[in-house]
Amino acid sequence: AVMFGCFVVWSGCIVVQLVRGMPEGLPTVTDIDSAMAGLGVPITQLEQVAAPFGGALRLRADGQDGARYRIEAAGRDSRDTQVLVKASRWLVYKDSGPRFSFNRLEQFEHQAYIQLLAAAHKVRVPAVVTVGVAGRGTALFVTRDPELTAIAELSGESCTDGVLDAAWTEIHRMHATRIAHGALTTDAVQCGTKGDVWLTGFEVASGAASGDRIRRDQAEFLVSSALTVGPDRALSAAHKSLGTEGLERVLPFIQPAAMAPTTRRKLRGEKHLLKDLINQAVTLTGGAEPQLEQLKRINPATLLMAIGTVVAVYALMLQIGNPEEMWNEIKNAQWVFVVLAGIATLSTNITYAVALVGSVPPGRIKYGVTSLLELATSFANVAVPGGVGTTVFVVRYLHRMGLESQPVSPQWSRPMLRRALCRSRSF
Repeated sequence: AVMFGCFVVWSGCIVVQLVRGMPEGLPTVTDIDSAMAGLGVPITQLEQVAAPFGGALRLRADGQDGARYRIEAAGRDSRDTQVLVKASRWLVYKDSGPRFSFNRLEQFEHQAYIQLLAAAHKVRVPAVVTVGVAGRGTALFVTRDPELTAIAELSGESCTDGVLDAAWTEIHRMHATRIAHGALTTDAVQCGTKGDVWLTGFEVASGAASGDRIRRDQAEFLVSSALTVGPDRALSAAHKSLGTEGLERVLPFIQPAAMAPTTRRKLRGEKHLLKDLINQAVTLTGGAEPQLEQLKRINPATLLMAIGTVVAVYALMLQIGNPEEMWNEIKNAQWVFVVLAGIATLSTNITYAVALVGSVPPGRIKYGVTSLLELATSFANVAVPGGVGTTVFVVRYLHRMGLESQPVSPQWSRPMLRRALCRSRSF
């Protein structure tokens, strides 16, 4: 019990270290100051603009040449946090995000490449100054710091329709280059002093992006702008930029799973916003209500099924007998006969699949998938005896394959059908 308690405390400390970071994993002001001088960008003043999280610092600096710089500094803890985030996203979501590198400097270089690529295609992004290394393995990413205000911080009157149109124009240019931002919120889309719109915050951006990632960007900004200026104006601006067909392709991604963490937190106080946004968009486009895209690898139903499987296996082991005795039997088993018995057991499912494939028009169903179906019905019969589970599985499978049920001839009574089904399953 004492050892187990120590293990729990140690595990908790490791999790806290990964999530919150440690002082030794954060770069110091002296390290950043000396590193900037070594990179040829001497500075006179540093100002922290964001609280450190996971080893990453965001600062503003005044250069000796009078220019303003934005500095992102990432230490050891930032790498550890990125590993944890990447692993959790891979486990939960089908798309785990952009390419990941254990070397934080390589990630900054990738971010610099994305911003340079965007700038080369006339997208307004902060100019990249340099990427380098500070003391104790800290990586630095330095950009120019134009005087900008996030759209999220503008009032409803200040965020005019012209600003929204300009934002969608910049987003369209970025996506035309196949760049997906990954967190395209109204915090990342910022407005200059002359009303010009800039895109910032390319930490999780990816190049050569798929259509789904681009549509997630568009859905993200649509929802985020709706939180700022209201659904009507946000939808109007999106429809003007994307068109009817483009907006319809975005609707399946208007769901919490497609949003950035900051947007999901804001949606907690606006529980009906997403549904209202979809309904208004359907009315605007005149199309049908969309079916949401399946973005998560694990959903509550899958999790409950996994837990139920573990409980069922444990209950089955208790029915079999002492687990230690069963393990001894497994160690002393003749594996040649075990393999042969497994093949013989699976062969019955293959023969059932052959019979089912032969009973429908040629080419309508495949042998491989049908064999997996027959294997699943073996477990269904354990839970629902009497062949009922098999019947439900097979009928549903045939319907999904596009085969419709045919009426039964009157000369076949229910008892006759039941006996025929039982004989076919006991063959």
